[in-house]
Amino acid sequence: MLWRRLGEYNAREHWTIYILATGANLSLSIALYAAARAGVLAQLPITGSTRQFISAYGISWGFTVDFLWTLLVFQGLLAVLVASLAGTTLVGRDWRWLYVFLALTISGFVGYWLGARFLATLNWISLLENSGIDGSSVYSGLFWYGLASTVLYVAMMFVLRRSYDRLMTARTPLIGPTTETIENSS
Repeated sequence: MLWRRLGEYNAREHWTIYILATGANLSLSIALYAAARAGVLAQLPITGSTRQFISAYGISWGFTVDFLWTLLVFQGLLAVLVASLAGTTLVGRDWRWLYVFLALTISGFVGYWLGARFLATLNWISLLENSGIDGSSVYSGLFWYGLASTVLYVAMMFVLRRSYDRLMTARTPLIGPTTETIENSS
């Protein structure tokens, strides 16, 4: 019953926000995966969780597990934020401030995550170039994946705005002419 109430207002927009943010993250994750894989195959030093997964599962499985793990973390956090955004539509008063705050939180979280992905990819490209390995193909891939991610992120921002406008229309009662206004105009 709670799920039905969450979908009462703007369910389509909330799903669209979730899908667009997922697509933006997936786009930059593919670029990061390609850059990190090129670095590992060139025997560059690996740090962080990627090193742990590679040492436990080998190169191909380690990268796959690391890729899926970071995607699942992002998806989980994003699902909580979008469900919270949908939950603000159930609040009686002051829903506007909560909705705007959570919309800004979602856009900030996704923007920060995408920025971190982009910088991590640039770091791998820099490591490749400093080691004398041609990273131009990875760099050009980052350009196109980054462009796709940017388009999806901006589209997500537009859908957030449209969702707020539709919610304002649905939740705000229309104020029409009263009988006093009609009588005074006669």
